[in-house]
This record gives sequence, C-alpha cells and structure tokens, in this order.
Amino acid sequence: MTLYSTMRDRITPSTNNAPKNMPFELKPIESESLFIECFEHGVSGLGEWSEMVDGMLSAETPPPHLPLVKKFIFGAAGKLSTLSAVHMYESRENMEAVKALFSPEGEFGKMFASNPVITTEPTSNTLDVRLIVNPDGGDEEGKVLGIYAHGVPDFEEWLKLFGESQSDEFLKDFGIVKSYAGNMTDDSSWKKADVVMPMVIHVFKDYNSKAKFDTIFDPTFGMFKDIASAGGVLPPFFEQQLGSVPGKGEGAWIMKPATSPA
Repeated sequence: MTLYSTMRDRITPSTNNAPKNMPFELKPIESESLFIECFEHGVSGLGEWSEMVDGMLSAETPPPHLPLVKKFIFGAAGKLSTLSAVHMYESRENMEAVKALFSPEGEFGKMFASNPVITTEPTSNTLDVRLIVNPDGGDEEGKVLGIYAHGVPDFEEWLKLFGESQSDEFLKDFGIVKSYAGNMTDDSSWKKADVVMPMVIHVFKDYNSKAKFDTIFDPTFGMFKDIASAGGVLPPFFEQQLGSVPGKGEGAWIMKPATSPA
C-alpha cells in the first residue's frame, strides 16, 4: 500500500481498468540526467530580493552560474520573508559547480553572508529526477509548486507504484499540470542517513489546488495515517511551497537571463 496508489483508488476507483492511451505522458529518464535543487532562505522582503536579482540580470557581466542552470524558478515559501527557489541542472558537473559558488566558501556564499537582503542560511534539497509526469503540461511560470519528501521502504518499488498510480482523473482532481519524481541526493538538508527518501515536485494550476492536495499529507490523520501505520511511508515528512513574487505576476516566476533563450 502506498500513498499515491491509495489516493488514486479512493478518488477514481475505475482507474485500474482505464485504457493505456491516457491523455498524459509518463516520461522515465535516466538517473543523473536531470537534477532539481530546491532551496529556501530568509529575506528582508521578496520585493527587495526581486530588485537585487533584477540588478544582477541587467549587469554587463552576468553572474557566473547563469550558463550552468537550465531553469531558475522562484517564489514565496508561503510568506514574504522566505524565498523558495528551484534550480534545474542537466548534469552533475553543472550542479556541483553552482553549489560550490553558493557554499559558505564560494563567491556567492561570501557575498550573501554579508548581504542584508539575505537573512538566513539556505536549506537545500536536490532531486535526481527519474520520472516526469505530463512533461508537455506547460511551463511552471504562473503556477504553484509543491515540493514533498518522506521515507519509503524501497525506492524502486515506490517509483514503480508512483508511476502506475497516475491518471488523468487524479491529475485533474488535484489541479496538477506536471510532476517530477525521483530520489533525494545524500547532501540534502532533509535527508536522513538511514532512510530512503524520494522527492516529488507537483506543479499545481493555483494555490487552491495545492491546498486541497496538502490536506492529505498529515501522517497523524485519515488515509495518510493508515498508510504510515502500515509502513507504506516512513518519517520524516517534509513539504515546501513555491508561489508568487511581488511584482512578478501570479504564481511562480521563471528567471529568463539575457544569456539564455526566452
């Protein structure tokens, strides 16, 4: 019994007999071909942070990490004093180079340590993507991202069941337009050394859809409590939100540097 298969069965009991040609796609990908780093840190205000980033993008010399990141996605982590962000990397080499820049000893780490706009050290969690649900579901901009992690007994079995549990009805019911699923890397802030921990990023069409989905993720109540009691999911349990940035429109904002195609 797993969270996603149980949700599917309770929401759409006929899914097990559904035709194979669903109007969405499951795209398996090789390990280490796409990494998604999810991080958050305190800021004096997202408006000030946004002005700082706009200045970086308009500088004659662009920041050195821009060519190494496939996509930058930014938003509020549920409150205007915390930035939530995602970096997508197409190789481990690019990811490690950027993480080195943002480490306490790196160029950006030292700069941020003395920057009054950055008020806390970042927490960082990285997903080694193995499956994309509905890869043609559209861009993340203007959407709301939910980032989730918990323990499981076996990652490969979890990934198989996660993929099998997806359906058009399930995605529609929760307003999910795209999802990324995979394994959490060992250097992640949330990672516990003795626990297998997958991560999932759901891209929701709006805040209400994410709020509806989040009511399920309480290991002390209802369906999730039953699954946890049966050992289908294990502690610890984590969640992170990525929403709107003031002045950047509704929902997540995707940085499009001048050095990259729009």
